[in-house]
Amino acid sequence: MPEFISSVHDDLINNLLNRGFSDLVRGKRQTFCIDFEGFIFPINLYLEHLFGGSQNDYCMFGMLLKLTTASEYVVFDGFGNILGITRKLFY
Repeated sequence: MPEFISSVHDDLINNLLNRGFSDLVRGKRQTFCIDFEGFIFPINLYLEHLFGGSQNDYCMFGMLLKLTTASEYVVFDGFGNILGITRKLFY
């Protein structure tokens, strides 16, 4: 998980638990993963509630699908700093 996503991950989870719903669940969202060299690559993220377990547990499952695309990506923060870049664009 890229740092620019992991830095807000816990806030997203807490928001889901406090509100009881999230726009991220039950649908797909294009986002990014990071490879072993630190380059980002696009994925589709699918999240779903998992019902049928213990009444005291909240479970979800997710699926990541690596996207094949001719596009290259650079992710910037609000100040123009580069947060992530795809391998082909770097080399």
